[in-house]
Amino acid sequence: MAQTNRKNYQRNNQNQQQRKPSTPHISAKIDKLLNSDGNTRAYASVNIAGAVAIHGLRVIDSRKGVFVSMPTRSYTDSNGNTQYSEIAHAVTKETREAINTKVLEAYNQALQQSESNGFTEMDVDDDLPFDEDEGDSMGFAPSM
Repeated sequence: MAQTNRKNYQRNNQNQQQRKPSTPHISAKIDKLLNSDGNTRAYASVNIAGAVAIHGLRVIDSRKGVFVSMPTRSYTDSNGNTQYSEIAHAVTKETREAINTKVLEAYNQALQQSESNGFTEMDVDDDLPFDEDEGDSMGFAPSM
């Protein structure tokens, strides 16, 4: 009996390992473009599978290139040093890459449109198309 249970456990464990979780549908929206001397170039939001919205992502321009930073919270540790921890993050590498891709695509699109309009610092309106299948609306819930 114990050997049968062990074999069933091993078979179930192998099946779970073989099934890769699919990457959910992700939409991105640029909330604000920045024209400043700092490293932050834009603030963005993402909608994951129409079920979860994450606000406060930042598009950062560093020496290594442009990347997406998840929203963080700062705190002071016991030594008085400021530390940062992510408020939300992708669990899988594939989802993290999908979020980065969508946010950077939205950023490049917003940047192109703003440059054609004479870029200054601006809040980006909802008239940018973000996803062909979603039209102009991403279904974001209002921030509280």
